[in-house]
Amino acid sequence: MIRENTIEQMRAYTAKLVESARLPEYDFGGSLLARDVFRDDSDIFINLHTREVNSTTSSLHGHDFFEMNYVIRGTCFQVIDKREPIEVKEGSVCIMNPNARHNIYVDTKEDLVLNIGLKKSLFTATFWALLEQHENLGQFFLDYFLALDTESDFLLFPLQRDEYVEQLVDSICQDYLQRKPYGQLTMRCLLILFFTEVIRLQTCQVSSSQFTDKISVKITALFQYLSINYATATLASAAEYFHYHPNYLSAFVKKHTGKTFSSILNDIKLSQANYYLANTNLPIKVISEKLGFGQLCNFYDFVRKNFGTTPGKYRNAHGALNGEMASNLEKAPRKNF
Repeated sequence: MIRENTIEQMRAYTAKLVESARLPEYDFGGSLLARDVFRDDSDIFINLHTREVNSTTSSLHGHDFFEMNYVIRGTCFQVIDKREPIEVKEGSVCIMNPNARHNIYVDTKEDLVLNIGLKKSLFTATFWALLEQHENLGQFFLDYFLALDTESDFLLFPLQRDEYVEQLVDSICQDYLQRKPYGQLTMRCLLILFFTEVIRLQTCQVSSSQFTDKISVKITALFQYLSINYATATLASAAEYFHYHPNYLSAFVKKHTGKTFSSILNDIKLSQANYYLANTNLPIKVISEKLGFGQLCNFYDFVRKNFGTTPGKYRNAHGALNGEMASNLEKAPRKNF
């Protein structure tokens, strides 16, 4: 259960954000930017959506981060791309990618909705691991990743209230509010558990018309293959797996995604590098091997080119475990149980 104490703490926190003008209005019709919403040291932003704080409006807004709504009590309504309002009931989850323009509102004072903003880097690192497990989730993610369709950019999980999901939400809120040591790492782990449990509870209903033709199915299959085999995949190996000539596969990917095969594979590896450096204390050499780099120096060049710094410095700046702590953990003697 989500404790009343947690709800009241979130309510007070949101009220302070409004008073200090740190919570942007949802009715101005513009775009919310991560730099204006998130704390400097955080890739998660949480606030409580209530009748007192957020007015009912038909205006749409966009954002450059992923947004997830969890209905704690009552009902909320999502208006996406000027379509008819979608009713999201108690216990349900709605996830929107950065392509979506939407508005969320509630009708009564009893309705409570938790808004969780997730920076792109965190969301992509989390969801790559789930792509192979859930077909529709992969379709949603790929729609954002490739920008194949900007008209249907949300997932709706119409769930009943679930005690374990509520416990996870309560824990995420508490870690966010209390800023405990390693709170960012804890929240990331809790989010993975949350997404996994939501997927287990019910097959998600994708409000989208894309990925119904043969071409989209092939693109989805390719991304699922790469999300599993990114460390060893090459154009030749992927072509052999799907029974295509490499030249045909290369042209097919470029035509239907606007990206080259190598740039897509590079983006996946980049997402994984961000995840391992920011969320684990694995030695850099091990991360390099996991990403398929035969030589450690090649991994250093890859990180410098894409992040503008070395793997160690990137970990110090973005990691939930700082570099010194990670180093100490790596050197600490391990007991056998």
